[in-house]
Amino acid sequence: MVSTDNLLGYIDQGAFLESTGVMVKDHINKTIYAALSQRCEREALEDYAKRIGYHRVVSFQTALPSGQPIYHTNVMMAIGEYFAVICSEVIPEYERRFVVKSLANSKQVIDISLEQVNQFCGNILQLETVNGDKVIAMSQSAFNAFTPAQKQQLATHGKLLPFDVSTIESIGGGSVRCMLGEVFLPTRSQAL
Repeated sequence: MVSTDNLLGYIDQGAFLESTGVMVKDHINKTIYAALSQRCEREALEDYAKRIGYHRVVSFQTALPSGQPIYHTNVMMAIGEYFAVICSEVIPEYERRFVVKSLANSKQVIDISLEQVNQFCGNILQLETVNGDKVIAMSQSAFNAFTPAQKQQLATHGKLLPFDVSTIESIGGGSVRCMLGEVFLPTRSQAL
């Protein structure tokens, strides 16, 4: 039995929901997308979504050429305000159309290859400046791996901001998205 006030009971059941890396949130549509794996169990994910007020979970299987699943959804997928980057080739055909169609209902879908995943093209994050301008943070390796057409598509959703995080990428295994946290709090009042 899982506690009604936290998700720790899932650990005793051998079910995990490993932080925000295993899920990519579409904040506008209150939907969570997640690649299922040992790090992301469906029941815990759906419980978490309900607890935070998200209406929908789109979970799916993935398979790398080795047969292993994607370990974190945010390496193969990113969702911005009006765009989604996804490596659909790692999703089995029977689920792929559903996932892509779900994204395409409100987003411009930019499909990336597995090679681009390996260059961290899925590990990007759209941010908003204090002036309300949109920017898309990504590593230099991701920027270099995006095709000119993909860069042009992304640039319609915000200024592209590449950063050299090659040390993190080669030693830590993550990239820019892994180093940033999203904050969706109300704007602080200027007068306290």
